[in-house]
Amino acid sequence: MKWAAAEEAKAAKLIGADVAALRDQAPAAMQHFGFSRDELAAAYNGQPLFLHDARIQNVLAYAFRQLNAQNNIRNAQKAPPN
Repeated sequence: MKWAAAEEAKAAKLIGADVAALRDQAPAAMQHFGFSRDELAAAYNGQPLFLHDARIQNVLAYAFRQLNAQNNIRNAQKAPPN
């Protein structure tokens, strides 16, 4: 499980101070997208989740929509007034 520990450390660096909250909230969020506790536990312990899974695609689409919305807000704030 050295790989898992290394990935956890990478995630902590990428996510920063919010990592503990994310880890606490992730199961409920993933259940919102249709994953069971058993599936999440299995994935945490090394069972694969596939990108072809419609639920994973839905999570990714949600993330993309959020990023686009943030970029649109940022761009609107930068735009000079007419």
